Amino acid sequence: MDARRKDGCIVLTKFALKMVLNGFILSVLVYWYADIPYVNALAAALAFMAAAWFIGDLWLLRKANNAVATVADAGLTFAYLWAAAAFFRWDLTFDELLVIALFVGFAEWFFHRYIMSVDKVTL
Repeated sequence: MDARRKDGCIVLTKFALKMVLNGFILSVLVYWYADIPYVNALAAALAFMAAAWFIGDLWLLRKANNAVATVADAGLTFAYLWAAAAFFRWDLTFDELLVIALFVGFAEWFFHRYIMSVDKVTL
């Protein structure tokens, strides 16, 4: 397998892991707290993942460190869900938004550690 193809597989694996990890956390918690159809919660989670992948993982994690990227991901989660809740009239309280953001931040901390360890091995 040539180097570009191998790098592409690694990136896709990391992206898929993020989609499964955060997609699960976001979709389940938004579904639970906002009492909306699961398909809507999953769609919101997947849309969020694309933005979080580019901002937190591909850009900010490379420029800063794990702590900064994790706080940014948690903050982005809170802001995104707050805006989505206002736009779609979901019943999400401040406390519920904070819990979801903290869960995502916790998962992102370990996900970023994984990304950094894989990047060290493949460089």
